[in-house]
Amino acid sequence: MGATGALAPAAGAAPAPPVSRLGAARHEAALALELVALSAFVVARPLLGSLGRSPETFVARGADWTDVVAFTLLVVLVPAAAPVAVGLLSRLAGGRVRLVAHALLVGALAGLGAWELAVEGPGLQLLPAGLPLCVAAGVGVAALRHRSSTVGQFVRYAAAAALVFPAQFLLASPTSAIVLGGRHAGADPEATAAVADAVGDDPPSVVLLVFDGMPTSLLLDGEGRIDAELYPNLAALAGTATWYRNHTTVAPMTLRAVPAILSGRLADDTVAPVASR
Repeated sequence: MGATGALAPAAGAAPAPPVSRLGAARHEAALALELVALSAFVVARPLLGSLGRSPETFVARGADWTDVVAFTLLVVLVPAAAPVAVGLLSRLAGGRVRLVAHALLVGALAGLGAWELAVEGPGLQLLPAGLPLCVAAGVGVAALRHRSSTVGQFVRYAAAAALVFPAQFLLASPTSAIVLGGRHAGADPEATAAVADAVGDDPPSVVLLVFDGMPTSLLLDGEGRIDAELYPNLAALAGTATWYRNHTTVAPMTLRAVPAILSGRLADDTVAPVASR
């Protein structure tokens, strides 16, 4: 009876005050920051990292700086907004459902992150137990977050990555040449005028074929000529064209070799392959 009396509120005592709206908003903001941080590492980091090293993806589609910035905002905001919205909607079902939903979202994002690491690792994507291990990783992270407030605080601080990753993409990657104005500089007017004077009013048609990674020796017949039986059209072309048998590229990588072929300059893979370069 004594223990029961100690737990029961005293007669006439005021009930525990409800959580204020400001406190609830702060709690929701903290949970949202955790989802933003995980989304930045799982979605934004790999996408922006890959496309940041491949500005030709945007150049080929005629994208300017507004397109690149819009794409960046889309990659950063949409994947983060989706789980945050799901979490907020789950609050309508009560506080307990809200916590369960947050744990599931954290576990799902952590599992996706583990899957990305497994795919990027050499040979790990071939493991039969890859999927169960990623699921286990997601469950483990969600459980650790639930049991330790320090883990949650650390993840919330990691939400700064949602600003760092797009900043690196827009300002420090090769794609920054598009964002910072290189895409709009246009071709050198003196070079354009020189080419126009050289070709006249009836410029010839030019077709460039790049056989990426294909050794010339595969086309030859053993005597230094293109095998006419295997490749009759290429042999006919070589017979009426100037063929540089001892050709070579200036680099073993496509992203450096092809821009050098097109421009006549040594490639620089730190800038976008645009006409102004």
